[in-house]
Amino acid sequence: MNKQGLTKVAFLDTNALHFMRIYLDFAAQEDLFPFNDKEVAESTTALDRVPDEILRSGLRRGMNTINRIVEDEQLKYVYYAAVSELELLIGLVRGKAIINASKEGIPDRIWSHYKEKQIRDHLSSTDHIECQSAIDRLNKHLDQLEIRANYKEETRDILKLAKGIVGLVYMDAMDCIIYASALINNADVLYTADEYFYKTVNRIHNSSKERYVNINRILRQRISQMSALTCDEVELVSAQKV
Repeated sequence: MNKQGLTKVAFLDTNALHFMRIYLDFAAQEDLFPFNDKEVAESTTALDRVPDEILRSGLRRGMNTINRIVEDEQLKYVYYAAVSELELLIGLVRGKAIINASKEGIPDRIWSHYKEKQIRDHLSSTDHIECQSAIDRLNKHLDQLEIRANYKEETRDILKLAKGIVGLVYMDAMDCIIYASALINNADVLYTADEYFYKTVNRIHNSSKERYVNINRILRQRISQMSALTCDEVELVSAQKV
C-alpha cells in the first residue's frame, strides 16, 4: 500500500503477538536474542532443549517473527489492532481459569460446556493481575527493542471497513477487525499463523480469479475514500506466515 515511500509497514495479528510474547518472556529469562546483542543461533540451540513440542514450536515462531522485524532494514513501523491486546488478555485469563479448575478434578465432559460463569468463579484477583502483567511485559519488551508495535485509534473507519469486508468475503469478527486495521494503517505485510486468514488475505491481494480481483478493486475504492490516496495508489496488504 506504500507505493509512495521507501519504508515498509508491518502488521501483527493476535496469534503473531502471542508467539512473540511467549518468546520474549522466555528470551528475557534465559538472556537470549534479541536481548544483550545475543545471536539467533544461540537462541535456536536453547529452544532445541525445550522438551514440550508445542511450546517449542510456538517459541520458534515468536523468535522468527522478531528476527524478521529486526533484520528488515526497510521496515519502519510495526502495528497491531487495538483489539489484539484485549484478545490476548481474554485468552490468558481463560487459560488461567482452566488451569485452576483442572486442579479440582472436574469431569472431562464439563470442558466442552465451560462458560463465562465457570471462568469467573475459577479466577482470583491475583490471577487477573498476573494476566495483565503479562501484557504489560510484552509492551515493555517491544519498547526496549525499539519495535514500534503501536496501534492507531481510527475506530470508526476500522469498523466501517470491517463490516464492508464481511459483505465481500467471510472472515470471523476478530480477523475482520485486524485485516481492516492493517488496511487503514497502510501495512505492507501482515504476519499471521492462521492458515485461512493467510490464504484469504493473499487471495485478495493478488489472485487472478475474478471474485478476488473484484474484492481487491472494491476495497481499494473504499480505502481511497477514507484516505488521501487515489484508488491507483492504494495497494492492499499481503500476508506472511509465522
